[in-house]
Amino acid sequence: MTTESKRALTGGLIGASVAAVAGLLLMVVSATVSSGRTDETAPAAPKAAVETDQLDTTAALTATDWQRQLARVDEALVAGNASVAIYEWREAYGAALRSRRWQSLAAVGDAGARIEELMGSTGRYRPETRQAYLSALFRARAAGSAEGIQRAAAGFEALGDQDAADLARRMPRGG
Repeated sequence: MTTESKRALTGGLIGASVAAVAGLLLMVVSATVSSGRTDETAPAAPKAAVETDQLDTTAALTATDWQRQLARVDEALVAGNASVAIYEWREAYGAALRSRRWQSLAAVGDAGARIEELMGSTGRYRPETRQAYLSALFRARAAGSAEGIQRAAAGFEALGDQDAADLARRMPRGG
């Protein structure tokens, strides 16, 4: 290999390395800018253990989010507007997931059942509703809540999914 070709190869590798570092730096900067965080507002490193009170506070703060979204679902249902109800339901489902509580997910499942009813019980919204009840079931199981497990089972039963309801009722509580 000639000296000239060695220089070209070395220059190419250095150029590729610089480009990779610059690309990585650009991704970090754009993520920081898009999240609105600067070094002063960046979150602290995650703690190894989180106190239960902190989780409850987070759940309480997001409870109003899912309740507000469910109110919007109900307004759309009263107006007979299925597409708005579906949009608001999805927002409510996201807020319910963030709340980390089976109660919010069961309530969102109920709203999904009301959307299904508005749509003429065509089965088009049943999978989303079932997913909400399934999420409620697993959250209830993790919390060791017999009430939550029974609530999710009742939701499955209302959807006509007797097998899922029976399985839920036989599910052991976790915790």
